Amino acid sequence: MIHCQVLILGAGPGGYAAALRAAQRGLRVCLVEEKEVGGVCLNRGCIPTKTLLQSATLWRRLEHAEEFGVNPERISFSWPEIQRRRRTVTGRLRQGLSSLLVKRGVTVIRGRGSFEDEHFLQVLSGAKKQMVRFDHAIIATGSRPVIPPIPGADLPGVMDSDSALTLEELPRSLAIIGGGVIGLEMAEIYAAFGVSVTIVELLDGILNGWDADVVKAEAAACVRKGIGLHTSSRVYHITRQGAALEVNFEGPDGPAACAADRVLIATGRRPNPQGVDRLPLGDTTRGIPVDESFRTVIPHIFAIGDVTGKTALAHAATHQGIQVADLLAGGTCDGCAPIPSCLYTDPPAAMVGLTQAQATETYGKGIKIGLFPFSASGMALVEGEAEGFLKLIFEPECRQLVGAHLVGPCAYELIGGLSYALANEATLESLLAAVFPHPTLSEAVWEAAAAAAGLPLHAF
Repeated sequence: MIHCQVLILGAGPGGYAAALRAAQRGLRVCLVEEKEVGGVCLNRGCIPTKTLLQSATLWRRLEHAEEFGVNPERISFSWPEIQRRRRTVTGRLRQGLSSLLVKRGVTVIRGRGSFEDEHFLQVLSGAKKQMVRFDHAIIATGSRPVIPPIPGADLPGVMDSDSALTLEELPRSLAIIGGGVIGLEMAEIYAAFGVSVTIVELLDGILNGWDADVVKAEAAACVRKGIGLHTSSRVYHITRQGAALEVNFEGPDGPAACAADRVLIATGRRPNPQGVDRLPLGDTTRGIPVDESFRTVIPHIFAIGDVTGKTALAHAATHQGIQVADLLAGGTCDGCAPIPSCLYTDPPAAMVGLTQAQATETYGKGIKIGLFPFSASGMALVEGEAEGFLKLIFEPECRQLVGAHLVGPCAYELIGGLSYALANEATLESLLAAVFPHPTLSEAVWEAAAAAAGLPLHAF
């Protein structure tokens, strides 16, 4: 039997970050993982998806290279090589993480963990059983794809988001059920390489929960790239029609259907509270309930990341894991800072804080909105990426920043600074007092603030 001070179930971004930080703080740590360290994010989510998206983005740029005075002759792509690179990138990161855990002194136990009671966890690996006694535990078992009860969802050729990353051959056509971040990023990958893509979304718009201006811009980008888009459309069954699959749905104009070689169900993910059945944690259907310090109803057991049913993002889980580890080492847990969200399509998008609709509902119509189009940005034009905008939202009384939304080049990089500004209660005046280097995309932050102040400099 092993005895540790901190037992962590799940080695995804939240679990391994908690393990590394707790070990840094001098605690004896056991990290239990059934599959690969790094979890879904590193192995079947963020990293492999963005690796494929990078190949897609490069291919799109090469197709338009002549606009830059560059004439690449006989350009082509190799899907097997693109997939090989995906495996190489994830493998390298996984190996590096494994080495780091060893170097920090974390005991990694491979196998399926399940709690026996409030102080013991059993790990099953094949026929081998191992018991771990712990003082504190962190549950970080993540999430799994949601497969709605659609007749035909189990037909050969119907995929979830995990298996869609590992296709050995490109299909000629792909139907995607779901127009959220996962659906749009998958559409971006396959459409870039010539696959005919159609998205069917239940709600009246893509990207549920995002700012309306971002949704409008990304929907227009889908149309520009030839991606079919059906919103307000409920899929009622999938059938096999010869060599093709047919997605049947009810749209605004009545019954409709689209045929495709493959179908991807990208209707989101749900918490995966595996191994906790014997713990009295309450109703875990929508995630394990936790307080502001991520503590469950059992005082010495915590839960972080997707399994809590809150913000299902890798960086949120990492932040929570670090905070809980610090708390267990005698520090404090300050709860969650504003969590940014990113979309890695072409153009990319990002957001943090309140949408314009949410800010209006919270503060009234006196909110200040500053919008700067990237078509007026010198660096965006230099890079040939002038599509999109940056929008800043300020509350009316202290003119404090409460939301930021971007569509355009490097949106996923620019949002980091705006998350910092939001977390530190930046105001319209403090952003205007900052100096941004020229020419850079970051100048858009100052320009949007100037527009919110009624003094736009480089835009009408």
